[in-house]
Amino acid sequence: IVTGGNMYFSDSNTRPFVRANLIYDIYPEYGVNIQARYRQYHDTNTNVANNYFNPSNYNESMLAIGMRRFIEGWMLASTLGFGRQRVNSDSSTGTQLIEIAATSPYLGPAFFRTRLGYRKSAGFQGPDYAYTYFMEELIIPF
Repeated sequence: IVTGGNMYFSDSNTRPFVRANLIYDIYPEYGVNIQARYRQYHDTNTNVANNYFNPSNYNESMLAIGMRRFIEGWMLASTLGFGRQRVNSDSSTGTQLIEIAATSPYLGPAFFRTRLGYRKSAGFQGPDYAYTYFMEELIIPF
């Protein structure tokens, strides 16, 4: 899976990015897979004072193991990953990801996805920035 794009910010910064995930089912009958993940971006305007993480260059490589199961119409998934990241020309540092997710069956024309996770990655507060998150999504395909 390869994704690329360009994010535009109101302070005239643009961030071209690429993300790539290679996923291989090692035990398909149990929903277990291994993943090689890579993401990279370059910010075009790092001279502007801003309130967001804005290095000139960022890249991250990660190996992860994932699991996905369907139970009574629900999709339950989890991911555990460890890797290395580099900010600008600094030395590389460790990065981590732990995530669990539940996706509901279709409820009429829509469905819900809930995600809970922990991420250790470079951020505004430095190379060992860690945060937890809870996300609730309402998805309406069209």
